[in-house]
Amino acid sequence: MNPSMFQDKNKILKGRVVRDSQEERAMTDKTFITHTVPEVFENSRIVAICGITDIYNTDDPTDSYWPADPKADGWFFSDLFAFMHLLHGQGSSQTWITSETPEYLVSRYKTYLHGNPFNDRKAVLDQELVNRGFGSGCVIVGRDSLCDSFLSHLKKESQLAKDNEQPLLVMIFGHGVEGSHEILLGENDPRNWLNMKAFREAVGDDVHVTLVTTACFSGGWCVNADLKFTTLAAAGPKRQSSSWNESASIGRYCGSIYSSALMRAWRDEAEKAQTSSSASTSEPTEATYSAFAEAVYDTLYTRIDRLASCHSLRFSAQEDDWERAWGARTGVPLINFQEQWDTLKTVAPTADLTRSVNRDPSNELEDYSADTASLVADKRSLQIRYGSLRSAKNRVKSVAQTYLKSFPYESNISCNTMLHGRLRRLLNGTTTPDWDSLQAIMVPLEFRISLSLMSTILLKRVGISLPLGSECMEFDVDAWERHLRKQMKTDSLNQKYSFAIDLVRDNVLPDPDKRQGYRWNKPHRYICAGIALAKELDSPEKISAKIVELEQGLLHIYCEKGLC
Repeated sequence: MNPSMFQDKNKILKGRVVRDSQEERAMTDKTFITHTVPEVFENSRIVAICGITDIYNTDDPTDSYWPADPKADGWFFSDLFAFMHLLHGQGSSQTWITSETPEYLVSRYKTYLHGNPFNDRKAVLDQELVNRGFGSGCVIVGRDSLCDSFLSHLKKESQLAKDNEQPLLVMIFGHGVEGSHEILLGENDPRNWLNMKAFREAVGDDVHVTLVTTACFSGGWCVNADLKFTTLAAAGPKRQSSSWNESASIGRYCGSIYSSALMRAWRDEAEKAQTSSSASTSEPTEATYSAFAEAVYDTLYTRIDRLASCHSLRFSAQEDDWERAWGARTGVPLINFQEQWDTLKTVAPTADLTRSVNRDPSNELEDYSADTASLVADKRSLQIRYGSLRSAKNRVKSVAQTYLKSFPYESNISCNTMLHGRLRRLLNGTTTPDWDSLQAIMVPLEFRISLSLMSTILLKRVGISLPLGSECMEFDVDAWERHLRKQMKTDSLNQKYSFAIDLVRDNVLPDPDKRQGYRWNKPHRYICAGIALAKELDSPEKISAKIVELEQGLLHIYCEKGLC
């Protein structure tokens, strides 16, 4: 079998996909000639948005697990505020858009930190910063109009950038969706998903744009031929982005690992430039975007995250001009990022540095072991099923333990942060649940477990052997994908798996509704692993035909349950 038969040559654009493994780095022929960073010029215009709104589907104002909570999706706010500190006073214009005021966030959630919880972190938002006026310049918009407001501001700033021949830096912090690569700005509703077409229309033509985003699957923005922008994406087109692990003290998530790598590389370059300046370097340093991509990648591997290969960072260069000079150093110093960062309050680590979940490169331990289990989901309400609150709580805890033993991806994957934060609080006994909060946990749990059961049944129905002999609840997708990343990209198993992901993604399994939470891809990837390991499926045509059988099998299951 020729692995190249799975490649769509029309999707492979020159220079638009940059390394996601050390093996791929060795294979590439692109040379990165300078270690530098794309500067924020004196005339740069900056537009940034956090897509998280503090809305949850409950009328209970005491619910402590709302999205903006650092124990849930508040790490996106940590990213926003961290960059606000680093870029303070820079450029000609800054627009920071959010639906939640810093005052509100502090009054409810107290402190937002950024960094690895096993190392020193920085307080990027707390009462002291609010008292000093930090965040007072944020543009606050309605929770139901974040996406529209962002596009309106983006269009305005892009036109001003074009008229005044200024570069535009756009930063988007929020959840992404696989397939369409849209980014959620606001409540989880299709009208609030930012798509590439709308972004492209708002930016217009003849503007030098740099886009930074931490969204899952954001690498898809790098491979779209219509988006001729410079893009720094936190994850590949088929990968989810990650926050730092939760802290040991209160379970707080402290920003994205990718943002830490980006800011570290930025600060390193600023320090390097200042050293050169103090040494009275006679020749200016030529800045190239390709070199910054390399700097971020190397920083992630060597200084930030020992599991760096799981991120699959993606970069693209406007007009594919990777070696374009971003401007010679002419005596105007770069932003002193380190000095700006050092002004923030330092918070000491709260956990044992030698724990296996510590992702610092200095920690060589690794532990991915977990037990396995299975469960049949039931859609009836908790109150009807269990009568007493105590019985319901015990049942939800039991289901939660079963789910957490089924390799559901790490807690810091963006689709897991909110749900896993709730599970941790429930299992640790640090919350007093009521019917609504228990139901809010049980519904997504049962949906995910039912998807796992369904994916196992589907493989059996169409005659595909279970991958590694395991049912979905027993299968460790993380370990499977780590194994694939150690293989060459041209390996047939990799090619088949990647080919299947594109086809399985949209039609084989149902998507969650609002109550069931964010899309969770483990069952989809389990099915794709089964396809990749099936020796008889040795061509794109055979794989496509088998996936059609899987889609039909799903319909049969629905009909058997009286749902069709």
